[in-house]
Amino acid sequence: MTAKKNNVTIVAMDNRLRNKKRMTLQDVADALNMSKTTVSRALSGKGRIGEDTRRAVIDFAKEHDYHPNLMAKGLAEAKTWNIGVVLQGNASRADMPFFQNCLFGIASEVKSHNYDVLLILNDENSSDGLLQMLRLGKADAVILTRVMENDKNVELLKEHSIPFVAIGSYNDDSVIQVDAKNEEACRSFTLEVVKRAGNAGKIIFLCGKQNIIVNKMRLNGFLEAMNELGKSDYSVTLDIESAKEAKEALSGFDGAIVICADDVLCEGAIEWENERNNEGSSEVKIASFHDSLAFSCSSPKVSAIDVDAYTLGKTASELLLSCLSGKEVESRNYVDYNFLFR
Repeated sequence: MTAKKNNVTIVAMDNRLRNKKRMTLQDVADALNMSKTTVSRALSGKGRIGEDTRRAVIDFAKEHDYHPNLMAKGLAEAKTWNIGVVLQGNASRADMPFFQNCLFGIASEVKSHNYDVLLILNDENSSDGLLQMLRLGKADAVILTRVMENDKNVELLKEHSIPFVAIGSYNDDSVIQVDAKNEEACRSFTLEVVKRAGNAGKIIFLCGKQNIIVNKMRLNGFLEAMNELGKSDYSVTLDIESAKEAKEALSGFDGAIVICADDVLCEGAIEWENERNNEGSSEVKIASFHDSLAFSCSSPKVSAIDVDAYTLGKTASELLLSCLSGKEVESRNYVDYNFLFR
């Protein structure tokens, strides 16, 4: 039996076709008495094709719940439909909420474009995971969730000519990147923290390794604020990697303000301050350049800079998808930040 719709002849499907678990492009072509090429062009919107034919194909696909096979489409276009997301194996457990929210932002955006997320875990201080992915051709593009100075991952991706976006700042304008303006934020935040504390007393700044670019930017922001305030009664302790080390670095500190580069170090500062309070010592103001959900109910209260990791991930995905579609994007891109004074 045949029928006509929009001047296109439709061949009735027999029972074998009705009982198929998944309709193929060939099934649609046979039912509409068209070639596979015509059906494909009608569904993709690419190529010149009559409006009646395009509408008939789309209506048929909707009526019979037909969806293109993305795997087959990917093979035809040399696509994997995967976006690789690189995590470094040396990230601490305390970093996980940040990376988790980044991943949610990435996944929410790429899903709407029919991509899946392929998680790539590099071994500590190596690019083995990324290199294996590149050799096997498992992803069409990559997002780096953290960048270091002279980053091996960046150079590896450049060598393989694969599109990628870095979350974080990198000193190379050929690299598409998205970040907050950390140096500016840390300078302004430090000025306000000191102002609210009455601009009195010693200050200590705790920071992690300086080969992590964001740590260097945070240090620069802090030092700029000290210079602007004309303060000399401050100290800086670098290369701290854990809350325990932060707590140890504060041993003997008798100042008024503790500023931490991130939430991990701030956890150590909170523990240190609580022990001091139990001994009856005077209260110290604690602030962090990176917020944690725990800070909203911590004791003592911690003021912090809030950068939305979800937005960072989503923005990185938007930039990457634009690159994959052939659009030009800016190399340096920024998201907003907020100060949370508690």
